[in-house]
Amino acid sequence: MIFIKLLLISFFCFYSQAKMVLIHSYHLKRPFIISQEDRTGLTYDFVNLLTKFSNDINYRLEVIPKKRIDGLTNKIVLWTNPKWV
Repeated sequence: MIFIKLLLISFFCFYSQAKMVLIHSYHLKRPFIISQEDRTGLTYDFVNLLTKFSNDINYRLEVIPKKRIDGLTNKIVLWTNPKWV
């Protein structure tokens, strides 16, 4: 009986977790990224605000080179236009 209760609790906890959305950026200069180590800059601030004001979605930033972004599908890329990527 205890096993079933624990199983149900873990099941509901799994589904109550927020969805993770990955956001990409390749801009490494100010004002977009001031410090990757300290996670400061306009890009980090924007992603943090998106997460703060979303009830069920957590946004995570991944800074990668533009060449790698070009090969991705279904992507969100900050500070760019879909025609540029």
